[in-house]
Amino acid sequence: DKWILLRLNQTGSLVSGFLEKFDAVGASGEIEKFVDDFSLWYIRRSRERVGPAKESEKDGNAFYLTTHYTLLTLCKIMAPFTPFMTDTIFVNLTKDDSVHLADWPEFSNVLSLTSKDAKILDDMEKIRDIVEKIHAKRKESGIPVRQPLARAKVYGQNIKISKEILDLACLELNIKNIQFLGGSDKIELDTKITPELKEEAEVRELVRKIQEERRNLGLTLTQKVDVSLEKLPVNNKLIEWMTKKAQI
Repeated sequence: DKWILLRLNQTGSLVSGFLEKFDAVGASGEIEKFVDDFSLWYIRRSRERVGPAKESEKDGNAFYLTTHYTLLTLCKIMAPFTPFMTDTIFVNLTKDDSVHLADWPEFSNVLSLTSKDAKILDDMEKIRDIVEKIHAKRKESGIPVRQPLARAKVYGQNIKISKEILDLACLELNIKNIQFLGGSDKIELDTKITPELKEEAEVRELVRKIQEERRNLGLTLTQKVDVSLEKLPVNNKLIEWMTKKAQI
């Protein structure tokens, strides 16, 4: 949440600067980068925070509030470029008359960021680049993301990234641990599939099939279902996760 709000302020400040110079191309480029961050990273990585399987009501509400504020501000920034689409979204969210009657948002200067905020932006940029490379390595090795792996070693990237951001990367990659080491640039995946990792992959595949069948039956997100299985996972935490995720 903190990261996307920092990116929103950064984008708004840059877009304002470009528009004051009548540079629509520069401004639209910054908007495009932000929309990519917002949809392909923030929303994607926040999916587990909402819905029936959410772990915390407070965290879910924080996501909704952050997303609502981000969408409203983004509509104002994009209004000069996509006047009709942003007006429709803004009016639906606020019931106000029009986004074009709203004031232009105020943004802090990107050069006035605290060192802590600057590190959040820098760490997230680095981790997204690393995630992309590990995804490519997975694809090269023929190991689907649905199969959990014990660890990935990232050489040539002897950096320190906060645990919160590193946890996001591990969830995205379905890898238990990421190690940063010195040396030449390369990525090594621990491809040994233990019985525990194999079972977790099987449960994930099972949940996918249950959810697909739920969609075929036209069920709502909160409707519970009965499922018959040949065997239950050995790991009780996996059983708990499966029942919450698939609404069993």
